[in-house]
Amino acid sequence: MIDPNASDWSDLDLLTTAEVTARLLAEIASTEGEIAELGNADAPDADSLAALRRRLTALRERLPR
Repeated sequence: MIDPNASDWSDLDLLTTAEVTARLLAEIASTEGEIAELGNADAPDADSLAALRRRLTALRERLPR
């Protein structure tokens, strides 16, 4: 049975700033690759490119300063 008085802190998966930065940089690189690949297509999908560019902007804005 679960102890209702037990601390919730033991169940949290907290990331350090360095880990967050590394994950964001990996996602940024992946998204940049997708943009490059889609942009080099014979008939790039403008909506998909726009969505990826918005995602890239959002990821970059979340990088720690």
